[in-house]
Amino acid sequence: MLAILCVALSALAVGHAAPQGIDFNLVLAAPKSTLSQDFGAISQVVTVNTAALLAQATGVSSVDVSFNNAATVAAPKRDLEARAACASQSPGAQAPAYSPDTASAFRAAQASFGAVATSAPVPPGYNKVFDGLYGATKMAYGYLGFSTLPKYDTIECANRCNKVVGCSSINIYFERDPSLEPGAACSNPSSVTRVKCAYYGAPIAPDSAANKGQFRAGFEVVIAGSNGYVNQAVSTPPGYTQPTYLGNGAIDAPPDVLGCNSYLGAKIFSQGTFNINLCADYCTSQSQYNLAHPPTDGSPVQTCQFFNTYILYVNRTTNTQGQYCAIYSESWPASYATNKGQYRGSDHYLIQSSYSSSNATDPGIKPNAQCAVAQASQAIVAQTLQPACFNFLGYSTATIFQTSVVATTNPIATISTTSTVVEPTSTTQASTLLTTTVMRVTIFVSDLARRTAPTGAVPVPAFPTQFSSNILSSACSLVATPTTTTSVISATSTGDASSAFVTLLVNSTSTWTTSVTVSNIVTRTQTIIVF
Repeated sequence: MLAILCVALSALAVGHAAPQGIDFNLVLAAPKSTLSQDFGAISQVVTVNTAALLAQATGVSSVDVSFNNAATVAAPKRDLEARAACASQSPGAQAPAYSPDTASAFRAAQASFGAVATSAPVPPGYNKVFDGLYGATKMAYGYLGFSTLPKYDTIECANRCNKVVGCSSINIYFERDPSLEPGAACSNPSSVTRVKCAYYGAPIAPDSAANKGQFRAGFEVVIAGSNGYVNQAVSTPPGYTQPTYLGNGAIDAPPDVLGCNSYLGAKIFSQGTFNINLCADYCTSQSQYNLAHPPTDGSPVQTCQFFNTYILYVNRTTNTQGQYCAIYSESWPASYATNKGQYRGSDHYLIQSSYSSSNATDPGIKPNAQCAVAQASQAIVAQTLQPACFNFLGYSTATIFQTSVVATTNPIATISTTSTVVEPTSTTQASTLLTTTVMRVTIFVSDLARRTAPTGAVPVPAFPTQFSSNILSSACSLVATPTTTTSVISATSTGDASSAFVTLLVNSTSTWTTSVTVSNIVTRTQTIIVF
């Protein structure tokens, strides 16, 4: 039985020690952001419904860590300006000249535009992530609009971003635009060069610069000198420690040294902008919910003391899925940020701008013995290993013998025995019967009794990444039940009853029958003893 327990719980240990990973069902079920850019406007404003996002953050999950209680956030409304065909457009910005006035000539002047872009200063607090590209960032998640500048000014672009709620990245670039609104009578008007400053509430990257331009009627829009900057500074959520930047890795926490799996669940915020406070609010609200709804099986309440949040995208940064948030009952250092992405089929889910933070007053008990015992007990019950725990703890069964006798006048003595046994046992029946009887003996468990401790060490299963032997022993003590089996033995004797003996081997899986005949008939009571 001990060997069975070791094997079974080893399998459980492997299952619980698996990385919590990305919950793909959660991600796929989340509503997706949509992109609606007004290419002909000189500015565009996107309003984020912060109240709805906060409501989504405090919509906690219950026992199922895959539960997604995200509210559907209304798509951001953009100010789209209606423009009449051939109407004059705003003048252009200070920019390198090119000739003739064609899209191909603009492209030929890329070196001039690129020289301005690559020599531009990096705004304070920002990191340059790309420069001099021929495309503008095209990303639905986190898009906050844009404005036009009188010249290529990275500092001014960053200052404007700092005043936009949720803005953390900027993309500044030159764009060849029409001087008139293209229409049937002016399908390819003369051009102007504008400098656009686009705002994002999420990190941008070189491969996000996928907007290479487009046609507006017969006029071709072209882009040059595109630079991207990201502000990696995030605010410290109230009640939490200063966030730790984890780069492109997510926390992949194993069970602690006692076997407690501290992972509590996850949520994704697929619309709006990256906001670390959303994850902090989710963590706090989940703790409040868990305390108000303790487990019905008596397990200790698990509260959120640590979270990891990051931007999740698929294959390319332009395909951002949203802000992913995973919560834990224990805090984990940056060395556990080893999940650099996961595959789902041919799709590669990747991570960027990952941060972690702990409860400022209580980072969580580590290791957590109560949690480990509770989870070990649940695992044992789930695999129906309570009887194996009975033997693992060294328990034995106390037996009670009951004998019932019925006298007959049949010259054949029949003995029917029902027994409950734990281990193989020998039963010896002396056929000194000078009676004809039908006898039934029932043996059953009355209580649990501790066996005498063995002289040698009891083998303990090794669980290097899950439950320790002490935790396993405590968990088994909560759920152990004895093994109960029944065997039926019948014997018929014929012949000289004074010297005949019948020896039967009793175990928990078989039925035996043997025959002996007696010649004399006298009523007498006989008791069969099983030891």
